[in-house]
Amino acid sequence: MMMLMLIDGAIAAQQAESSECREIPPGITAWSAAKALIYSEGGTL
Repeated sequence: MMMLMLIDGAIAAQQAESSECREIPPGITAWSAAKALIYSEGGTL
């Protein structure tokens, strides 16, 4: 779980740094969707 939190934080930090890119990269959207699906099924990360 700690590793996933670190990866999630690194992605968020990288996204925040790129102020030129206003659109959310597909990887971020896919990761958010995957987390939502896991939580909706009652799982934990």
